[in-house]
Amino acid sequence: RIQTNRRVQQVERRGAQVQVMVDGRGETFDHVLLAVPPNIALELLATASAEEAAILRRFETIRTTVFVHSDSSWLPTDTQWSTINLMHDERGAFSTFWNGAVHLGKPPVFITWGDGLAAVPDPAQTLSVEHWLRTLPTVNSAKASRAIAAIQGNGGVWYCGAHVHALDATSVPSLWHENALQSGLRAAQDILAQQSVAK
Repeated sequence: RIQTNRRVQQVERRGAQVQVMVDGRGETFDHVLLAVPPNIALELLATASAEEAAILRRFETIRTTVFVHSDSSWLPTDTQWSTINLMHDERGAFSTFWNGAVHLGKPPVFITWGDGLAAVPDPAQTLSVEHWLRTLPTVNSAKASRAIAAIQGNGGVWYCGAHVHALDATSVPSLWHENALQSGLRAAQDILAQQSVAK
């Protein structure tokens, strides 16, 4: 049963189940998978254990403004455009994503993000402005990414996302999408394994 466009206010463990407060109403589940940044996960938990709080607080996050636009001045002028163009000039340090190399027939739409920019893409050519919450790739975050395995499944609460290390055990923790996907798959497999043992 998939539900969309509903804001979760709180997640509370109740014995062998987990109650999720949605739109002021409690709904009960056997397991809950939190696919949100670590600081949001901590805010959602009604009662976090000391270990959960210690691990989730070690991650550092930042809010980044993201522009979807058609202003080509945010792409290189002296080199060929790439899918992801990392630039640094008088506007600041930023990345502009261009999917034209992948989808040649598509209109030129770009996604630009950077922290503390001194300028923004032309408002007349801006389609949307969003605000992303990103986990920063710090040493503390890398250590917490490995440590999060110790709190997986405690009281029916599981974590997934780019901040949850789920790639090869010997690899360096990563904040890439592959890790986000793998962490969700791994948590789902662990939930299924737990349910088979319980039967």
